[in-house]
Amino acid sequence: MLDLENITVPRISIEAWYTTPQTAEAIAEATKSRALHRKRKVDINRYDLDEITQRYTDNATPDLIILEIDGDSATVLEALDRIANVTQGTTKAIVVSQVNDVKFYKKMIDFKLSGYLLGPATTPEILNAIAQIYAPNGSTKGRMTAVIGAAGGVGSSTIAQNIAWNMAEVHGHQTLLVDADIAFGSALLNFNQAADRDLGDALWAEDVDETFLSNIMIPLGDRLELLPSPASLEKATNFETVRVERVLDAIKNSSPNIVIDLPHDWGVLSNHVINEADDVIVVGTPDIIGLRNTKTMIKYLAALRADISAYHYIINNAGIPKRISVSEEEFLQAIGMPPLAVLPYDPALFSAALAEGQAFTAMHPSSPITGQFSNIALKLVDEAAVISAPEPIEINTSASKKLMALLGGGARKPASTAKIDLSPSPKKAGLLASLKSSVKRKSA
Repeated sequence: MLDLENITVPRISIEAWYTTPQTAEAIAEATKSRALHRKRKVDINRYDLDEITQRYTDNATPDLIILEIDGDSATVLEALDRIANVTQGTTKAIVVSQVNDVKFYKKMIDFKLSGYLLGPATTPEILNAIAQIYAPNGSTKGRMTAVIGAAGGVGSSTIAQNIAWNMAEVHGHQTLLVDADIAFGSALLNFNQAADRDLGDALWAEDVDETFLSNIMIPLGDRLELLPSPASLEKATNFETVRVERVLDAIKNSSPNIVIDLPHDWGVLSNHVINEADDVIVVGTPDIIGLRNTKTMIKYLAALRADISAYHYIINNAGIPKRISVSEEEFLQAIGMPPLAVLPYDPALFSAALAEGQAFTAMHPSSPITGQFSNIALKLVDEAAVISAPEPIEINTSASKKLMALLGGGARKPASTAKIDLSPSPKKAGLLASLKSSVKRKSA
């Protein structure tokens, strides 16, 4: 079977006709796959030969038909003959039946079927059959990591830029950094660069491929290139889906490793990237809003993506002095998975790097934060690598009256190392208590 990890099936319409509940369930699950997220339409119906022939006599046929047909070889061949007479020549067909005979299969070749499965079919078999039609040689597209903030101003752009730098200049992997914040992108400023053309030009172009993008990319190091943002409100718009898909295909063909810095919004561009990325990293801050937003986004990703290892979160700006914070343990309890990293609050070091137009790693190679960026980057370019667990950072919390009011409980004595209790109780029925239940993930 093909490796479906990096395959994206083009925008197609699918109509399926089933006879067994197992195949119906397998088709439904297959159409939820990340590989098929661009699909235009999916229609799943119980098999009825008269209904099929009438529908395709009166209406145009879809791009792909999946047919599960019961009966012996003669019954299946007769049904295919009737259906072939009312379908368009451009329509692809995958047939599922329980006839297991070489002579029968040879006769089916005359119908120019795109695939044949011995039923009842499974989800991997259906996905593989579809991939064989639309990506017969598999895919060599680049591995894509999306980084998005759980709120604006949480430092997700800085983190994305440093992950990309470490992939390329520390670990030696050719990497493309894409600044997809069309309105307020910061990569050009942070790396002290200027550009005449940018991602906005690609999204507005009528014909885009990797050659087009290569003329826009800016080299930032020996192995790192930047596809910059226009940082322009005039170009910030909800782009047409077909334009976004075309640019994403070109991006994935441009480099073996891609890091995309996404804005904190849910436009067409962000949605497509989140669907197609191999890894999605949510960046949140250690406060109540950061916990709520991070959990909300991870819950969304868990429902969207069956591959649990594809989504992660980072706690940024941990340990800000005199700030009531939510601890790493409380994030773990609320979300049900540990953070990919916990990055400490260190404005002096980060601002010094930004002022010099350099990546944090290049400016502060001996900092422990650099070690964390290196570990994250290594994990994202090589799945066999084991990411080292971040050192726990002590986050002091203070149970102020305001926090107690939010929790719904009475005042108590503050303690510099006290943890916020997330246990559900009548006295603590506030926001944090409601966040205690961990995210439920889809089964892979």
